[in-house]
Amino acid sequence: MATCGVCPPEAPVGDGRHCCPDACAAGASPCSPLAACATTASCDAVCGTCPTGYVDVHGDGTVCDDMDECARDHRACSRLVDCWNLDGGYECGSCPGGTKGSGYTQCLPVTPCNTPLNGGCSTSVTCNETVSSDGSDSDASLELLHRGADLGLARAAGSAGVVCGECPEGYAGEDGSAAGGCFEVSGCFEGACFPGVPCIDPGPAAGGSGFTCGACPIAPSKLQQRAPCSTRCRAASGGDG
Repeated sequence: MATCGVCPPEAPVGDGRHCCPDACAAGASPCSPLAACATTASCDAVCGTCPTGYVDVHGDGTVCDDMDECARDHRACSRLVDCWNLDGGYECGSCPGGTKGSGYTQCLPVTPCNTPLNGGCSTSVTCNETVSSDGSDSDASLELLHRGADLGLARAAGSAGVVCGECPEGYAGEDGSAAGGCFEVSGCFEGACFPGVPCIDPGPAAGGSGFTCGACPIAPSKLQQRAPCSTRCRAASGGDG
């Protein structure tokens, strides 16, 4: 069986049976200098895609124009910082005073909850701001503040304008503030149940480290509603201990 040699220098692309001039040779390539070029078996040039940071003007890799990442329609930086367009890239300025974050992503206002101190709340609870970023009390924030006061969550230990969330399941404490703290529940402890309601510790033999509370005190109008409960009781309205 006959075999073919290599293609000659003037038509170096091929398998010896079919040889093509290099369509990607200097001065012959139709591709952008930023895009790859390959010669096909049919002796045509095929261009690759434009690299990141450039726009493929015709969609075929022949013309690659620098993308202006600072243009209004696709600004890459935060609106609060300067943006400098570079050839094939961009640079963003630093977030201004009173904000935190990266100019490349987002600059957020520095608020009580948006700090490493979590607004004075325990790190295991949610910090809820009752004052909007412009310093005014919104209806929603006032509702949150009132609801927090009802739950006994609003305390001076938190920062001004902050309500600390409730301690997570498995933890106890009057609120989630750093001063009150949230500590892991392990058997009965002082204040675990409503005053006058017994705390029942199953002990290690029960295979758990929690506790249960006895029944809430009986109100005259609610004699029929005695039920086991956990930590809170409301007068003449049942409760959970």
